[in-house]
Parts: sequence; C-alpha cells; structure tokens
Amino acid sequence: MISSSSTQAFARNCACLAGLISVIVDGILCAGKEYRYIWQQPWSRVKLLYLFSRYGAIVVQIVTCVMISSPSSLSDPHICYNWILFQHISFSSLYFVFELVLMLRVYALYKKSAHIATIFTLVSLLEIAFFVYNTVSVAPRLVLDEKCIITEAPTDVIVFGLVLLQNQGIIVGLTLWRYRHAIRDGWANIPVVKLVMRDGVWIFCAITAVLAATIPYSMFVENMGHVFFSLLITTVSVFTCRPILNMQSLIPTDQQNDIHIHDTEEGFQFTVSLTDSFVSYDDIDVSVVSLVGSANERGTVNEGTVG
Repeated sequence: MISSSSTQAFARNCACLAGLISVIVDGILCAGKEYRYIWQQPWSRVKLLYLFSRYGAIVVQIVTCVMISSPSSLSDPHICYNWILFQHISFSSLYFVFELVLMLRVYALYKKSAHIATIFTLVSLLEIAFFVYNTVSVAPRLVLDEKCIITEAPTDVIVFGLVLLQNQGIIVGLTLWRYRHAIRDGWANIPVVKLVMRDGVWIFCAITAVLAATIPYSMFVENMGHVFFSLLITTVSVFTCRPILNMQSLIPTDQQNDIHIHDTEEGFQFTVSLTDSFVSYDDIDVSVVSLVGSANERGTVNEGTVG
C-alpha cells in the first residue's frame, strides 16, 4: 500500500510539472505580443518587471522540478530547509512584482497622486515586512517529513494570507472608486480605463478565490503547500505578464510611453507620452489628447484614439 508521504510526493511532482508546462505554454501563446511589445522595445522598468516575472517563474519551476526529481537529496534536512527558503523567497519576489505592476496601473489612473503613492508605499512596506517575517520566522517552524513534505505549518500563515487579501482589496477598491468617478465625469469609456478596471477586478477575484481555498484547506484539513507552490508561481507569473501585454497592445507602438488623466476647466484630458514606442510608467509628458464634448460620450479621442 502506498504511504501517505509517497502520495503527497507524487502530488507535488505532478503539480510541479503542471506548473512548468503551464507557464511555458502561456509564454508560447503570448510569444507574438511579447516579441512586439517587449523584445523590440527599449529597456525600461516595465520591461524588466515583465522579463523577471516571465522568465524568473520558468527558472523557479525548472529548479523545483530538478530538486524533486532527486528525492534522496531532499531527505537531507539542511538541503530541504534551504529549498523551502528558496521557495519562500521566489514566491515573495514574484508576488511583490505582481502587486507592483497592479499598483502602478492604479497610480497612473489617479494622476500620480502623492496620497495614492503614500498608500501604496505603506502597503508595500507592510507586505515586505511579512515576507521577511515568513522567511526568517515561519519557515524554520514548518514541520517536514523525510520527503521534505510540509505536514504542519504555524497559524501565522493565515495572517500572511489575510495581508495579501487586504492588499488586493485596497488595489481593487481604489480602482473601483476611480472608475465610479470616471462614469460620473464621462471618461469611463476610454479603453485604457476599461482595461485597468477589467484586469483589476478579475485578478482580484481569482487571487481571492485561490487564497481563500488553499490557506484554510492547508491549515484545517490537510497541508498542501507543497502542491500549491508551483501552481501559485505560475498563476502570479501569468497575472503579471498578461496585464502588461494588454496595456502595451492597447496603444500603437509608435506612440506613448506613459498615461495620465488631468483635470481641466473644459473637462478631462488624457495625456499620452510619446517616446521611443514603449508603453511605460516613466515620468514623461509630451502630448495631450483632449477628452471633451462628444468624445467623452463616444469614448473616442480628438487627436488619435487610444485603442
């Protein structure tokens, strides 16, 4: 009869392979857009975030698959502990970049408001503090078996999950609040505004569903952290890269490098930056596209459309 530990190890192997295949398949599906909107464009902060999320996740999945392919090495407590630390740090880094991309999009919608920047800075610092705490305090208290399978985790993990949900709630809450103003003031039909709204809501729903299902199940039924890790890495990578590509593909590649919304006496102006052709969040303002009169109702732009 197959032992429970062997069953758990088999489930971990399957999840790792599924995670690796999924992230590679998603990369293949997005290869055309990635070549056009990432590789053909000059270096920028958003390009670095994209490449880290896409290929960092692939590297992590490959390393994980290599490690679990040698069960004897994981039986060494020292190697097992270091591998758990590697998993924690990898997930924390990829998740932080994921939230940073979402925050930058909302920050742009709020016209680079100092208040929004302060909120997101505090939220990020809180999350970093919990990531560090998890790495240095929670990881050493994990109970592991001879196959490096987590059999018991501290209740601190629940608090960590709540912090992640709180941060996602703040991001989507600010997005919804801004969208409410957009509907009231007549610029909700701008493609980029609808895109940020759509991506923000469905990502929030997906992340909430994943965390709400995995954390309670692992804490109160059976610990499945060894299975969820690979799947979460893939999920975070996809949820980071696709919104970036969506934003890049929304606007012609020979135009803007930034997006802003400004109040004017006549109404609202949607500012598009013109640089070497890569959509970024850099602080460059060159041209202004007015959104007044009938253009507000149609969701079109007087001096070139946004989508």
